[in-house]
Amino acid sequence: MRKIKTIFFDLGGVLINFSHEKMCHNIAHFCGLELDLVKTHLMEKNLGEDYERGTIDSHTVHEYFMQLAKHPLDFHGLLKAAARNTGSTVTTLKGPGSLSMLSKNETLN
Repeated sequence: MRKIKTIFFDLGGVLINFSHEKMCHNIAHFCGLELDLVKTHLMEKNLGEDYERGTIDSHTVHEYFMQLAKHPLDFHGLLKAAARNTGSTVTTLKGPGSLSMLSKNETLN
């Protein structure tokens, strides 16, 4: 019998509790923007959906938020702020073995 080496899971909303509300709050705080403004652009103006579908990349989202904030934003800082609410769960899932994450969003790999 062969040993299983790799299993793929859909983590977002399945194994990891991902909160869009917390993501919006983290982005707003990082960028110095009002929460309602961030929610409007991510949810109602479909910026978040375009990103999830892969029609825009992380650099486009970064540029978009720099224009909204009207000041420079650290690219990696913005990505970390957006993903901040998943870190402890990923650490717990990793345990003593290895954990690799695959993302359709190239910079979050």
